[in-house]
Amino acid sequence: MNAASNNGPPEGEPVSLWVATAGTTDYPVLRGDLEVDVAVIGAGVAGLTAALALKRTGQTVAVIDTARVGTGVTGHTTGKVTSLHRLAYSELARKHGDEAARTYGQANQSAVEHISQLVAEEAIDCDFRRVANYTYAETDDALDLVRVEANLAAGLGLPAAFTTEVPLPFPVKGAVRF
Repeated sequence: MNAASNNGPPEGEPVSLWVATAGTTDYPVLRGDLEVDVAVIGAGVAGLTAALALKRTGQTVAVIDTARVGTGVTGHTTGKVTSLHRLAYSELARKHGDEAARTYGQANQSAVEHISQLVAEEAIDCDFRRVANYTYAETDDALDLVRVEANLAAGLGLPAAFTTEVPLPFPVKGAVRF
C-alpha cells in the first residue's frame, strides 16, 4: 500500500468529491515554539469544530495537521450529517439497554443541530441542507429489521418512521426514515 501524500489518497485510490473540488489551503509550516492554551491535532471537521469552540471561550488555539485542511478522514467521508446509522439503535438497545440507545440518539441529534447552527452562524458555504435519510431493506428478513429499528428509534423520541416510499432508482421493501 502506498502512503498518502499531503494532498490526497494513496496512488490508485479514488479521490473524494470533497478533496477534488475544495480550494487549496496554504498555511505556514510551524517552525520553532508556539505557546498556546490548546493544540488541536487534526484540521478536519472534528478538529476545526473543537478549535472554534475553544476559541469562543477565550482560549488561544493552534490547529496542527500534516496535510492540507480537510484531506484526512473528513475529506474521504460522504459528507452526510445524520443521527441515523444503519441499525445502531437496535444494536445499542440489545447490548446496553434502551437508555444507552436514547442517550446515543440524543447526542447525535444534538450534534446535527450544532452543525446546522454553526453553518448558519459562521456563514459556511458548504451546501448544508436538511434532507431525509434512510436505512432500507431489499429482503423480507431485512424488512423486519428496519421496521424494528424505526419503531424503537421513534419510541426513544427520535425523528424516525417506517416507510415504503423511498426515493431510490430500484425497488426496496421498506426503510427507516429520519
